Amino acid sequence: MKHGLVAALLLILAVFFGGCASRDSPLQFFIANGLAAQLLPTAEFAGNKALIMDMGISYAGRTMNITSAVKLTAEQIKVIALADLARLFTISYDGSAIDTEYSAVAKTYPIPPVYILADIQLIYYPLAALKKHLPAALTVTEKDNVRLISKAQTEIIRISYTDQSIRLENNERKYAYNIALREAE
Repeated sequence: MKHGLVAALLLILAVFFGGCASRDSPLQFFIANGLAAQLLPTAEFAGNKALIMDMGISYAGRTMNITSAVKLTAEQIKVIALADLARLFTISYDGSAIDTEYSAVAKTYPIPPVYILADIQLIYYPLAALKKHLPAALTVTEKDNVRLISKAQTEIIRISYTDQSIRLENNERKYAYNIALREAE
């Protein structure tokens, strides 16, 4: 009986703290309802950026907080997300494939890791790269620390920048991030 309880406890812990790994394709996400987009090539990002992002995510009346370590280079984007001292997921993209590892806890978060990765591209990639690679149905503009992505003159995504924070609102998909930034060491 004692061994059965120990085995059951170990199984529960493995399921709760364990993870799944996958090498995903295709590299699509829905930037708006019914409008698919491809992740941008990593080579479009010039430079190196390493950040710690404290993200407040609002979706469907819920607010969740995650902390993400983000590394952007012309070769790879990597995001490691934590919540409540547990790893939610690690996602990396090398321009041709996505590698994702996620915990069972990550399934309770309504924003899939590929969307967070895509939104990081929308935030940090040069305006010219977004205009070149996003679907032709979208218009991308930037003025006074605000980047707008619109479809048929309707604002889909608004990204507002300040010195130490970013707010991304996806008005059509009904989610938002408030991001406090810290440079990674």
